[in-house]
Amino acid sequence: MEKENSTYGLSINYIYAAGESKKWNQVSITTEFKLESINLQGEWIGNYDGIGTEGTATLNITAIEGNKITALYSYTPSQISLYNEPGSYEKCDIRAVYCIDEDKIEGLGQENSEIELKRSE
Repeated sequence: MEKENSTYGLSINYIYAAGESKKWNQVSITTEFKLESINLQGEWIGNYDGIGTEGTATLNITAIEGNKITALYSYTPSQISLYNEPGSYEKCDIRAVYCIDEDKIEGLGQENSEIELKRSE
């Protein structure tokens, strides 16, 4: 099975047994769904929403080695205030998950702001 930017494996195992009535009875079904490959590299853009601040966010994933992802995350506030100035700021520690069905990244960015990013086209 393939979806844009990812490949999956699916196996289904049916077990049947002959019952006393000499008919086949389903004993069990096991399924295994496995993500075989995924391509997350590239630019992801979207928005962030935090307490008292919101704006645009960008995540540029440059390398993936095993469980280690190297990326540049930047954000730009949409309004100027005493606590934030216009411009982009870089932040290293974000927590995010990739939503396969929607091809988007969601999580927490700077100062636990909610982020939602879509792949740049």
